[in-house]
Amino acid sequence: MDRIRVPSVGRLLDAERFRCHSIAVATAAQSLSQSAGAGVDAEAFMAGLIHDIGLVILARLRPQEWEH
Repeated sequence: MDRIRVPSVGRLLDAERFRCHSIAVATAAQSLSQSAGAGVDAEAFMAGLIHDIGLVILARLRPQEWEH
């Protein structure tokens, strides 16, 4: 299912926790879309899946700022 590896950023980011969190948020967003009858179930799932991608980028590019 999950073939994309989260870039290693040492102790700053736990890749497995990040994946689990992203999938949980994606599932919740999709469920909310379905419950509300919004008709954007796939879009909600994708938005939830990538909602924290900036954290990976920040941890990778500026680890000194991430630690504070």
